[in-house]
Amino acid sequence: MKSFITSLIFVLCATFGKSQTFTLGGDAGLFVGSGASFYFGGNTTLNGNLNNQGQVTSFSHINFVSNTDVGSIKFTGTADQELVGEDLIFFDFTVDKDGQLRLNPRKITINGALSMARGVIKTDADQQVIIKGNTTAGGTGYIEGRAFGVLSDGQLTFPTGINGFTNYITFSGFDPDITFEVQILQPDPATLNPDEDIVGIADQVEWQVVSPEVSASAFVSVDFSGIDLENFQNGEPIRSEKYEAALVMYTADDTLYHSVPGVFVDGSDPQSSSFGRFESTERIPISSEVTRLNIALIPVIIRPHFFVPNSFAPNGELDENRLFRPFYSGDKVTSIYMRVFDSFNKEVYLFSQAGDDVDLSLMGWDGTMPSGVGAPNGVYYYTIQLQGETENHNQSGAVLLVK
Repeated sequence: MKSFITSLIFVLCATFGKSQTFTLGGDAGLFVGSGASFYFGGNTTLNGNLNNQGQVTSFSHINFVSNTDVGSIKFTGTADQELVGEDLIFFDFTVDKDGQLRLNPRKITINGALSMARGVIKTDADQQVIIKGNTTAGGTGYIEGRAFGVLSDGQLTFPTGINGFTNYITFSGFDPDITFEVQILQPDPATLNPDEDIVGIADQVEWQVVSPEVSASAFVSVDFSGIDLENFQNGEPIRSEKYEAALVMYTADDTLYHSVPGVFVDGSDPQSSSFGRFESTERIPISSEVTRLNIALIPVIIRPHFFVPNSFAPNGELDENRLFRPFYSGDKVTSIYMRVFDSFNKEVYLFSQAGDDVDLSLMGWDGTMPSGVGAPNGVYYYTIQLQGETENHNQSGAVLLVK
C-alpha cells in the first residue's frame, strides 16, 4: 500500500516510522523536531516542505525533490539505495548498511560529520561530495569515486576505497580553508613507470589529488588494503635484506614515480601483507594539476642516514620542527660538535658532547640568542661535526629561521 500525504503539516517530536512507500505531497509539510527520528522503510518522495532538525533514516530509495537543506540522514538496511535531489545540504551523513548507496544529486555538502560504518557510496566524476565537517573513519565503509574536503584546521580524512577494500587518505599540517579534491580509481598499468629505486608499483589503487583553488602542501597518510604486495607492475628486482611498502608520487618532469619520504606502520611483513599505513614525513605539494599517489615496494637500505633540515620554526605547530639539530639513524653517535652563527659571523649557539651513545634529541638550537631574546627571522649558518661508530659526517650550510 502506498502512503500519500497532500495537504498536512506533519510534526514529529519523537520516534516515528513508515514501512511502506511514502510520498509527501507538494502542499504538505514534514517537521522532525530536535531529538526526533523519522524512519522511511520503503521508497520515499518528499515533494512537500521538509524541516528536519532531528534525523531521517532511510532503508530504501529517497528523493528530496526540491528540498535542499535537509538536516541529518542515515542510510541503513540490506538493499542498494539511491539518493535523488538537487544540490543537497546535510548536517550529519551516516552510511551503515550492506550494499551500495548511489548518489544522483550534482552536489552534496556535509557540514557536520560523515560516518562510513558499512557500505559503499558511489559517486561519478561530474559530482561533488563536499566534506566540511569531520569524518568518522574506522569502519568498513568507503566512498568510491570523487570527493572534496574543506577544513579550517587539524586534519582531513577522505574515506576512500575501491574493489571492496578501504583505502583512506588523510591530510594534515595544511593552511586553513584549503580545499582538496580526491578521486580514487584503478590505474592503467601501462602508466606505472617507477624510478630505479622502486621494486614495483601496485595497480589496484591510485589516489588523484588536486587543490583546485590555491596551491598547498600537506603531510599525507594513507591506509591501504587489498594491495597485492607480491605481484607489482613494472620495476626491476633490487637485492636488499628487507623491503617495505611505501607511498610513491608521479613526477611530470621525468614521467616516473618516486618514493615519498615517510614511514610504513601498522602492517605486517610487506611481502605477505595486503594492508598497512604509510605516513609521509615531508609535505607533499598539491596544486590544480593532478598529483598521482600510489603504493609501491622499495628496498630498505641497511645503513646509517644523516640529515640536516634547511629550515625550522621555534613557534611552529610541529614539535620536531621547533629545534634546529641534525638527525642520524642506523648507527650510534659517539660525538657531536655543532655551532650556529648569524649573518655577522657571531656565534649564537654551541653544543658539544661525546660518549658511548649520544642522544641527539636532547640537543638543538631553539632560536634564542645568547642574551635570552628570540632571534629574528632570517638565514643563519652552521657547522656540524658528527662521529658515529661506523662513519663520520662534517657539514656546513645555511638554515632559515621562520616565525
